[in-house]
Amino acid sequence: MLGQLIAGGYTKSEEIFFAKGGNPAGNKKPDDVINPVARILQQGECGFSYVLVSGGGGQPRGLSTSDNGGIPVICAPVTTGGGDAVFNPEPYDNRGVYLRIDGSARSERLNANDSRVRIGGGGSLFGAGVGTVWGTGNTALTPNVLLPN
Repeated sequence: MLGQLIAGGYTKSEEIFFAKGGNPAGNKKPDDVINPVARILQQGECGFSYVLVSGGGGQPRGLSTSDNGGIPVICAPVTTGGGDAVFNPEPYDNRGVYLRIDGSARSERLNANDSRVRIGGGGSLFGAGVGTVWGTGNTALTPNVLLPN
């Protein structure tokens, strides 16, 4: 999915998609070969995971600027995706990094017991419920962190 930013002409380099330790399938520096399109971000060249959500009806969807600005859209280095992502503590000195809808980037210390980013009240960044960016009740979103290829 992130390769669409190159295919769409928003950037001409794969280098911005490298994240040390971010690809469980094998992490390698991108080769910047983007032509033909099929060569964009070959397996192991992207280190960022991205976030999709499902809403009240359970249908998966992407995120937009109309969603809560604190919602993460990409993150690294993640070892286990899904609904409650686990970060790799080694590459960034026990920290996880993520970019939010509002354009801000965060670097957070990982919980020593489970390598998740903890937020106020003890919940995790990708855990749903009260006190999270995902909302509650019928309008709550359910995060799904997709690992890089």
